[in-house]
Amino acid sequence: MANITLEQLKKEFKDQDTRIEKKFDGLDKKIDGAEKRLGQKIETEVGNLAAMTERRAQEILKQLDVRDRVSNLERDMQKIKVALHI
Repeated sequence: MANITLEQLKKEFKDQDTRIEKKFDGLDKKIDGAEKRLGQKIETEVGNLAAMTERRAQEILKQLDVRDRVSNLERDMQKIKVALHI
């Protein structure tokens, strides 16, 4: 069995610590990038959803606004009354 000195063990552990630190640093950068992209995607999709909601709300309000139709019907009814002498 090879004799391993305390200094050799310390050096090996220090080298491993350095390698692990580098891996964690790389991982941190990847996570930061992913968080940024995710945040941008969320903002974009929230904006898209807001625009879709606004368009649909306008369509529904347009369908519910029957004033023009009622006005036209009243005018038509008045013409019918005149024609029938009512």
